[in-house]
Amino acid sequence: MEKITNKELTDKGICPTCYDREHNHIVFGDNKNKMLYKDVDIECFLCGSPRAVGHTIISTKKHYKDMTELPDTLCEKVYTFTKKVMIILKEVYQAESIYLCTMCDGPMNHFHIQLIPRYQDEKRGSKNFVKPRKEYIEDKEKINIIRKQLGWYPVIKLKDLTAIEKINIDKYLEFQKEVKKDMDYPDWLGDFTKENIEEMLRNHSKIWIYYKEETPVCSMMLIPATKESLKSLQLNYKEQEVVDYGPMFVTSKYIGNNLQYQMLTELNQISKKKDYKYAIVTVHPNNIYSIRNLEKDNFKLLNTKEFERGIRNVYFKKI
Repeated sequence: MEKITNKELTDKGICPTCYDREHNHIVFGDNKNKMLYKDVDIECFLCGSPRAVGHTIISTKKHYKDMTELPDTLCEKVYTFTKKVMIILKEVYQAESIYLCTMCDGPMNHFHIQLIPRYQDEKRGSKNFVKPRKEYIEDKEKINIIRKQLGWYPVIKLKDLTAIEKINIDKYLEFQKEVKKDMDYPDWLGDFTKENIEEMLRNHSKIWIYYKEETPVCSMMLIPATKESLKSLQLNYKEQEVVDYGPMFVTSKYIGNNLQYQMLTELNQISKKKDYKYAIVTVHPNNIYSIRNLEKDNFKLLNTKEFERGIRNVYFKKI
């Protein structure tokens, strides 16, 4: 799509902010790395051409020309949230003060609030609202601190992560241990010893760990079926036709990004390439989140069975 300027849109009576959101950020550029928080009503992000380090913008998602058009409940939400952001910015950037303004006076304006830090070596006064703009320099550490304090993490897609297939077993087990610490029901994930993993890998199982930079985010496993495993599940298929989608888990920080379903989709593609025809998964009967993902992926419940690691539902599908 051809790039269009803010002025061109305004001259046509089109809100540049709304247009930018609806057209993959063609006007102002992708700000996902600057995003500090967003929900169904608001977005909060660092300004790409800041008047001060930490210059932050809070914007409603729905179009309102200015504050007078905001519904009372949204207005209350926006300013309560703004207060929280001001406190966080002051602490994180060690600013002496945070200036707030909402200069909504253009021909095609979209309501937003600007928060501009003033530092100890700067004079007080209204000139801080119009300080010369600076080059934006990303500070990932501060961005992550603010996101954490606001309780928000960016949406993660599996394809954007780095997949490691030749895993370090000790690191895998440590990752699994850390994930289980944050689980309400850690027994759902089960336990593996180093010897278990070594034997599985010798028998052509595959394990992937997905990383965001240096941080492990999620993991998935593919286990070829054996005659014994099929017999125990009362499945009358050739072992080379069936694969077990082994344990999948996501670190608590990134739960809510639909990563388990994305891993199911990825395992489907890998299994097809390996000429498997059927897939099985076992899951605890109370693990409703996983069950919904399996049903969404067209798995059908076969039966419920007692295993060494406890009771599990057995799900099966044709790939």
